[in-house]
Amino acid sequence: AAPKKPKRTIFERLPFWNKLGFSTQYNLRDISRAPMRAIMGIIGTAVGMVLVVYSFGCKILVDDIVDWNFDKIQNFDYEMVLSEDENASYFDNIADEVDGELVMLDSIEISKVKNATAADKSKQVITVLEGKGLYNITDEKTNVTSVVPGTISITSRLAKTMGIKVGDTVYKNTWYESKVGSISRSPETAGIVILREDLEALGCEYTPSILVTDKDVKSYESRDGISTVYEMSELKRIFVEGYEVINMLFYMMMAFSLITTVVVLYNSGNISFHERLKEFATLKVMGLSSSKIRGILNKENIWLSILGVIVGAPFAKPSLIAMMNSNGDNFDYYIDVPGYLYIASGIFVLFVAFLVSFMFSKKIKKIDMVEILKGME
Repeated sequence: AAPKKPKRTIFERLPFWNKLGFSTQYNLRDISRAPMRAIMGIIGTAVGMVLVVYSFGCKILVDDIVDWNFDKIQNFDYEMVLSEDENASYFDNIADEVDGELVMLDSIEISKVKNATAADKSKQVITVLEGKGLYNITDEKTNVTSVVPGTISITSRLAKTMGIKVGDTVYKNTWYESKVGSISRSPETAGIVILREDLEALGCEYTPSILVTDKDVKSYESRDGISTVYEMSELKRIFVEGYEVINMLFYMMMAFSLITTVVVLYNSGNISFHERLKEFATLKVMGLSSSKIRGILNKENIWLSILGVIVGAPFAKPSLIAMMNSNGDNFDYYIDVPGYLYIASGIFVLFVAFLVSFMFSKKIKKIDMVEILKGME
């Protein structure tokens, strides 16, 4: 059948079209005539970009969480677990001896309305601090901050779930009323934080759960009221071992990104090569060298890969955070992906795309012009 009469593509209507080089015009015409192939190449590269950022994000996540937990929030060397056999004043004396800080951890029901029904209540953790700087809270960007006296701090994910913001009133155990003074963030705990003096001012009983300090208190393990003494370096080691599975995600994501990018770009390139085989043969007959044709083919593939990297980059961090926080309402990870990781991910994806493109460009040398063009008769 006679070939269809070609129409002007959308790119040919550009005012600077005539100023573009031959290879650029040729590739733009090809993209406009096979848009689905171009879109699939862009999507494949975008998915590869997202997975590579995932892998790098998982790699830095463990280090960030360790620093967040053990250098910012739990800024102490030893932790004593307290029993309920002694009263608060007894533990106050021990805290004075070791320059420590008492911390109360308990469960509590909170709501936005007074005398709330069961459906309006949320059972969460209440953390009561003395504000001595050993046990801290962090803001939504994981910077160390403090509880505003006379108010409470609520964790960010819980605040979003309940629709609570700074300045709102929160009711604890139905009738205790407090203003929200700040929004905090914790990687593995959801709830509220209040100062000891404010809790006692409400008339609530203060029952400390742990005593934290920088002094070596191993000898206190035999004291009355002390259940266990932990060294934070040991807890840190156990914590890191528990997150080894996230380190495994780094290698899995890198493998998936490599496979996805190669498979999608290879299939797209394979279709493109065979669809344009007659065009390449014609170009060779017209006098274009194999290296020139390879340059034309590689240029288009690199264009599409760069577009895929640009399209995929904005989706990487939000989807990674959503994936990591899907483990439960208590988890609220803050993942800061620096700009250089996007650059490194983009370079990796473009390198893979270039290798795939090079695989097809080598075939141009082997094109039999006579056999291919005779098939057009």
